[in-house]
Amino acid sequence: MLLTIAMICAVILGTKNKGWTQAFIPFSSIAFIAAAVWVVTRFDATGFSFSYVLILVYGAAGCLGPVFLVMKFGKSDPMRQWFKVFPVALSLMCLAGLVLNPMCAFYFWPMMLGIQILGLFVSLIFRAVIQVFLLLAIFVAGGIFWMLNIPADAMGAGFFIFILGAGSVLSAGILVVAVQLPKILAAIKMAPGKENSGPMIPEKWLSAAPVPVCLF
Repeated sequence: MLLTIAMICAVILGTKNKGWTQAFIPFSSIAFIAAAVWVVTRFDATGFSFSYVLILVYGAAGCLGPVFLVMKFGKSDPMRQWFKVFPVALSLMCLAGLVLNPMCAFYFWPMMLGIQILGLFVSLIFRAVIQVFLLLAIFVAGGIFWMLNIPADAMGAGFFIFILGAGSVLSAGILVVAVQLPKILAAIKMAPGKENSGPMIPEKWLSAAPVPVCLF
């Protein structure tokens, strides 16, 4: 809880004081290390836990909070690197929690889906195509690992409905954000400049986006 509150406070301070934005990345990196240690040593995923909500809120603050900083003060190289690294690192942290708790409850997956959606959104904004594929690969790898380690009778109709819904949401979300990317960039005052003057996301990539989900 303290780490989640600290991340939110860091974003608020950054929006109020431009000087704090320079310290945001180091501060958030240290906080992430502490969060990763907590997930590895204390995360209990065997039943419904408030930890799921805290991790999701922490991920939202880490993914969306810097977007507000960029909107207010403009882009910077450290901030671009943060967007390319944080969503993947957060997904890997959750995957580590799953591997250490293979009998985790089904509630883990709505949290994981929310983190993926946040990560995909900011990755698409910054044209981080490789990170998008990494996020999808982590999600699929985690699902396969979970299915191989839980009792067969634990996968009821709700599980398969969730798989169908999650695949539909991820695929539709990627396509919608990719198609509307110029409008989104303009809305958040991040219209492509010289560093982003290349072509938009290729059509062949968009057509391949649903493939990782189908691996389920």
